[in-house]
Order: sequence, then structure tokens, then C-alpha cells
Amino acid sequence: MKKSLVFLTVLLFSIGINAQTSKFSVGIVGSHFHNNSSSDRISETSNPFGYGLVFAGKLTNELSMGLTFEYLKDNLEAGNGEEKDIRVNYALFLHPIKIEYVQPYLSAGFVYTYRTLSYDNLLKKSDDTNDLLNGRFSVGVDVPVISNLFINGDLGVYSNGFGYVGWGSNVGFRVGL
Repeated sequence: MKKSLVFLTVLLFSIGINAQTSKFSVGIVGSHFHNNSSSDRISETSNPFGYGLVFAGKLTNELSMGLTFEYLKDNLEAGNGEEKDIRVNYALFLHPIKIEYVQPYLSAGFVYTYRTLSYDNLLKKSDDTNDLLNGRFSVGVDVPVISNLFINGDLGVYSNGFGYVGWGSNVGFRVGL
């Protein structure tokens, strides 16, 4: 219950990467990840939630870029330890159309995950680091609330270069500077 409340709080006060009206924007982001299979996983936890900082910039009216730094810490799915992830996501965002109240976008980029798995003392397994590099492709929508404040929703799929490994969703706010 506590994790759900923390995640909802982060989501309500988070900032997602989205269509740019200002030249630059910053904020925080809340994310949830979903694994596709048991062999190729985005996370080793059963219900992974992450949160982090977002930096985004407008290149043209139709193209922007973003850099997200996320942190995830949770118990392993098998209950025998803990996972800590630091994720860095770099992406380009294409804003094909702009409507006054909704600004949809498409994005593509990559996610580097520095992962540390710590196991309980009951096991003979030592701590482990499994770094990941995945491609991420997403669709999202920006909804302006007031000048330079936007609500954002994003849904993306992850690929390891050989196939689909899972999907993730982000919800948040963004403030333009």
C-alpha cells in the first residue's frame, strides 16, 4: 500500500518529456515497467515503479529531445533480495500535429540501465550487476493546463535489438522555462 501511495504521489507531481512550447523544460517523472517474458526482462521485481528527473529541449517546432534519469529500488520478484536500477533514457520526439488542447507525439531513443542485484544472506549467490541497453519507442500526449505547465501521458515498448522485451508507461507534469 505504501509503495502505491508513493507512486501515485510521484505521478501526480511528476513531469514527463513531451511537446515543447518553451525552449527548455525540467521536472520529475514517474514510470511503471512491464516484463514480456521470464528470460529477457526490463526489471527483476514483480511490480517495478521508478521515478526521476527530466531535462528536455526544443530543436524545432516539430522536433525535441529529452534526457531522463530514473531510479528504481524494490524487492526481487522471488523475494530473495533487492534490485536497484539507475536508468538513463535519451530520446528524440516528433510532434506531427499540434491541436490547441492536445499535443500528440512519437518518440524513439535508448535506455541504459545500471542494475545492481543484492541477494539475501541465506543464498550463496553474491551481489550482481546486470547492465542493460534497450531501445524504446513510444507514443504520448501533452495536455496544457496553464501557460508552460503540461500534463503528460506516455506509453512505450522496449527492445533489446533482437525483439520486444516489455513495455512501460509514464504519467506526469512538465514545466517550461
